[in-house]
Amino acid sequence: MKVSDELLRSLKGYKRVFVALDNTDEANAKSREIALMLRGQTYLPSLPDDIKDANEWLVKGKATADDASAMLNRAPHWLAAEVSRAAFLEGLERQDAIRELFGYAVALDDFALAEFKGLMAKIGIKGRLFAEMLSAARNGKRDHEDDDDMPEVLNDDVPILSPALGFQREMALVTVSVMERTKGKRLNIQPYLVTSTREMRRLSDEQIITVNEQEVALKVLPEGTEFLMRWRYSDIKRFLDGEVYAPGDVFNAVHDLLTTYFDFRSEVESRILTLWTIGTYFYTMFPAYPYLALNGPKNSGKSTVMRLLQPLCFNMVSTSDPTGPSMFRLIHYASCTVGIDEAERYHNPKDPGMQQIRQLLNSGYKAGMPAIRLIGEDMKPQAFDVYSPKILAAIQGLEDILASRCIAIPMRRTDKKMPCFPPDFDGAAIRHQLYRWR
Repeated sequence: MKVSDELLRSLKGYKRVFVALDNTDEANAKSREIALMLRGQTYLPSLPDDIKDANEWLVKGKATADDASAMLNRAPHWLAAEVSRAAFLEGLERQDAIRELFGYAVALDDFALAEFKGLMAKIGIKGRLFAEMLSAARNGKRDHEDDDDMPEVLNDDVPILSPALGFQREMALVTVSVMERTKGKRLNIQPYLVTSTREMRRLSDEQIITVNEQEVALKVLPEGTEFLMRWRYSDIKRFLDGEVYAPGDVFNAVHDLLTTYFDFRSEVESRILTLWTIGTYFYTMFPAYPYLALNGPKNSGKSTVMRLLQPLCFNMVSTSDPTGPSMFRLIHYASCTVGIDEAERYHNPKDPGMQQIRQLLNSGYKAGMPAIRLIGEDMKPQAFDVYSPKILAAIQGLEDILASRCIAIPMRRTDKKMPCFPPDFDGAAIRHQLYRWR
């Protein structure tokens, strides 16, 4: 009895749609409502009068496949059903119904319009009267379209959220990419929105959508990229189906992984790394999020820690040579965690190529401190949100201002026999737990 916007969009892609709910007054009213939303080639088949629903028709009425085919073949078009309904109305109700019918008719093709003209003739609307009413409806549609072209001021109570990592009161949402198979047997990487209300919806070019019966404005329109394919569809389905878990298990899974492959000075460092990793899935809830500084000599495990955290932290991207424009856009659109190796070179004042990265690092630890860049041929200024978690690995340490924004994790060479970190580690199972907890 409830049809989502996503289902409506999907149904509109079919050549014909038959709306057949139970044979009750409430269900028949809902069938009509769904048909009016779908329009196009939508039909309303009817079960026999003494039959309540399809199950009773099969059991009590002994319906066959031929009976079902005949019922669909005789089903009236939704517009014909609306004309028949208008025929039994009187006074203002009839006037309003006929006005709505002509409002629908302006979108019909020539063949359907000819059928509509014949149906209206049966209820007394024909000839010159039909032509005048159709002309009035078309003029009214043009006036309405002109009015619709005017933008509408967005109400203050509509939250503007990042689709990559958004929170609003009791609801959270996240964007993931999944692989689709198209009708032409091709592959398409498509962004989907997954919410804490256990909904999954395909994203289009609409920035204002309804989630959990509330309008939400998406700050940016995400694109489907392999970079966002970090939550397996099979795992998403388990979450949507109501899978539950204990949050402590997530902490233990990440912490056990870190202590298996690294020899930290104390458990404090491994616990901080664990909490920091989990927090990358919540960081937009806080006014600031400190960076991690992995400090230590060569072969102390700094790069390996980055390799381990890469598949675990939220949308993490690691690099030893980032460029300002690419980092600005990645963080702005994907709220990604950034890992930077050999970070001591970014406070060298003699390296002008690092100026944008220094700006990114100096302001990106705190919410509400965007980076302003000039883009396009007209050099239009644009504010990029560069607030995100960042991990900096350095041998020599960082300059004072940047170091003050960091939690330092001292790394050391160990004489213990530690297992080698597996090169094929993808972290999908733990990442599922992190998405689910978020």
